[in-house]
Amino acid sequence: MAALVFFLFVQLSPAQATPVADIALGYSGIDVVKGPSLTANGGSGPVGFNVNDWLGIVGDFGVYHASPSGGAVTAETYTFGPRLS
Repeated sequence: MAALVFFLFVQLSPAQATPVADIALGYSGIDVVKGPSLTANGGSGPVGFNVNDWLGIVGDFGVYHASPSGGAVTAETYTFGPRLS
């Protein structure tokens, strides 16, 4: 009887709602040790939009900067595509 009541409540309880968007920020440090040593500091941030409960579109963008002797170096990264949940 307890198992039957448990399964009925599981079917009736709603799941957590899917958010419309997801945003995050992060810090990264990159060390290049081959050739001249270089340390770059920067960050990246993914942004995702959920079209419905199981399909979303996400992009991750990053910028990294270093100032070695003789000039400045900036690197940019990006990744984007669908996300299935």
